Amino acid sequence: MVDSDPNDKTSDERRIRVSVRHLGSGVLYLLAALVFLAAARINPWVGALFKGARAPDYADVQWSFFITALVMGFVIVAFAYKISKGKSWADGAVLLVVMIAGLVLADRYLLTHVRLSLWKHDSELHYRHRPGARRAFVQGKIRGIYSINRWGHHDTDLPRQKPAGEFRALMLGDSVTMGHGVDYEGTFSAHLEKRLRENASGYSSFEVINTGVHGYSTYQELQIFEESLPFDPDFVALGSASTTSSIRSSWTRSTVGSVSTITASARLQAR
Repeated sequence: MVDSDPNDKTSDERRIRVSVRHLGSGVLYLLAALVFLAAARINPWVGALFKGARAPDYADVQWSFFITALVMGFVIVAFAYKISKGKSWADGAVLLVVMIAGLVLADRYLLTHVRLSLWKHDSELHYRHRPGARRAFVQGKIRGIYSINRWGHHDTDLPRQKPAGEFRALMLGDSVTMGHGVDYEGTFSAHLEKRLRENASGYSSFEVINTGVHGYSTYQELQIFEESLPFDPDFVALGSASTTSSIRSSWTRSTVGSVSTITASARLQAR
């Protein structure tokens, strides 16, 4: 009877462990490749080809998925490389990392199908525009884009601090003021700003800030008015549909059509 050499058994066990380790790292490399393929398929550029007129509605969530997938893919590649090099702390953490990556990507993936709305929750106003959002509207043959700036306005971007010599008007209101069914250029705020630039004098520039939001009532508009005081408006106007009237404050108004000139706040008068 020939005794087996203990060194041979140790060598065989080592080869088995190395083979299992290489198999595990290979599975991780394959998983990373699938994640990169998902990023190549789900992103704003490909989305523009498949979503057509609705592409802007999904661009932000597709961009979020794309960035998340790239980050998670590289993290998985790093773990695969670490595991292939031998026993380390990565052995115990890889399962947790893969589970977290899967949950995060699943969340981002679902958003690419249900998209984010034009609004976000607000504890005091109930809802407000989502800053930076771009959402398409399609009404028969009429198509356009709602573009929300960083301040939550359906307007072009502007600095909070008013430049020297600028005249600023603040427009408060609901969907009529906001411009439901029209892009920014179609809002009466944009038209007023254009007319001021063409015909008014005495100022170096003119800015009409459109703070209107779908469905807002006057108590919400009052809060938006107070939040907007740092923009230093010289003129404030309220556009209100009859269905959104809910006066909860003292407003002094001289009504012309559906637009009311406001001299409502002692805070504004005291500036």
